[in-house]
Amino acid sequence: MKYFLLLTLFLFISSADAAPQRFLRQQIMMGDVPVTIKIVAESSQKDQVYQAMEEAFDEERRLEKQLSEFQPESELNRLHRQAGKGATSVGADLIRLLLLSQKVSELTQGAFDITFASKDRSTSYRDIEIDSAENKVTLKKKRTWLGVSGIAKGYIIDRMIDVLHRRNFPNALVNGGGDLRATGVDLQGAWKIGIQDPGAPRGEKVCNLRLSNLAVSTSGAYERGPHIVNPKTKEPVHYWRSVSVFAEEAGFADGLATGGFVMGPAAITTLSQIQGIGAVLIDSQGKVTTLGAITAACFQ
Repeated sequence: MKYFLLLTLFLFISSADAAPQRFLRQQIMMGDVPVTIKIVAESSQKDQVYQAMEEAFDEERRLEKQLSEFQPESELNRLHRQAGKGATSVGADLIRLLLLSQKVSELTQGAFDITFASKDRSTSYRDIEIDSAENKVTLKKKRTWLGVSGIAKGYIIDRMIDVLHRRNFPNALVNGGGDLRATGVDLQGAWKIGIQDPGAPRGEKVCNLRLSNLAVSTSGAYERGPHIVNPKTKEPVHYWRSVSVFAEEAGFADGLATGGFVMGPAAITTLSQIQGIGAVLIDSQGKVTTLGAITAACFQ
């Protein structure tokens, strides 16, 4: 009986050590954005979980130094200084970000355009020449300025998720204030995601739903005021209160949410034609439009 009790106690402790647990860390990054990482893993993996989180935060810092338009010595700003002077060698991450930006620009008929801040009003994304084989970029026109904040945050979140997956933590969520990506599962199944009601106090949701292996990005003016600019008119846009896009990767969702916000009512047709995404759009009167099967669950 004594040995039986000891064996039972050992099995109980071992089972408790292996029980899944949600770990959470948050840091202020990307200027003033609270970036949260959540991982579900066995309790015995605590040290490895926190080490993986720190590596993911380190990846954010590395990418911000390269891609930020607000850090004078970033790779992006080095590219700006070469505008109109021929091809410039850049790193693989900037190449990937620019290729993704061009893809979103094409899909949104130029409503998303990272050249919107350029002084020459005729400049467009078509004036960026990308040689991915040689990792070179040419900004064809002088005074070209690339404003990547409408897509870079999502791209960085994707790379943070990559770090966590390489460390063998598939059940993870990275949330960067309006942009997040969830993979695997939470303790109760798929991760619970909420869409903020732009006409209500922070924390009140239009809907809640559960996601796995999807990203969601929201563009809106309800927190920072009118700051999303139509690249053609250079004026802030007002038709939508918020546009939330669901996609497999956060960078793609981020760019499409920004472009959809700029497009106004035309976003409904454009976004509905892009395969593999969903969207929740809320106009200035509070009317909600949903696109795609995943978003329908919000309102059932």
